[in-house]
Amino acid sequence: MSIKIIDDSNDPLLIQVKHLFQQMYDQLNDQMPEKQLKIPLVDNGAELWLEGVKKMLGRLGRIVVAIKDDKVIAFANGVIYFTPDYLGDLKVGSIANVFVLPQARELGLGLRLVTELEQWFKSKNVHSVNLQVIFENNQASDFWKHCKYLEEIIQFRKIFA
Repeated sequence: MSIKIIDDSNDPLLIQVKHLFQQMYDQLNDQMPEKQLKIPLVDNGAELWLEGVKKMLGRLGRIVVAIKDDKVIAFANGVIYFTPDYLGDLKVGSIANVFVLPQARELGLGLRLVTELEQWFKSKNVHSVNLQVIFENNQASDFWKHCKYLEEIIQFRKIFA
């Protein structure tokens, strides 16, 4: 098993990452339908996501993958942004997604991928790193607490449509 950093928007592994991104959403909806996102992924959402991520790779974005037998079995992606000036115009890292195939869980891959992203964020001199977790996804919350992340915000949404 190997860990690879993807900084090139033409990397052929990105096709596999796109499929894992879709699988991540599908599993979330299947396994925790009461906790799914209130704004669902659109039909071509994985493709749109990948096109957006590709534009940031190498500069303000990074994808890290775990590969076994030439197959991507886990991925994590992070981006860098700046806070508004009233919050100090700070450079902040954001972990957007971490997903490990069910059959590859409990191997420490999530932690390895997150550690790679954190090292990249540190090399870019970010102030801090943030992320979001689906409400009451205790397994994810426990993972992030284990990684020394602190709870900060609860997000609410009211749907009108």
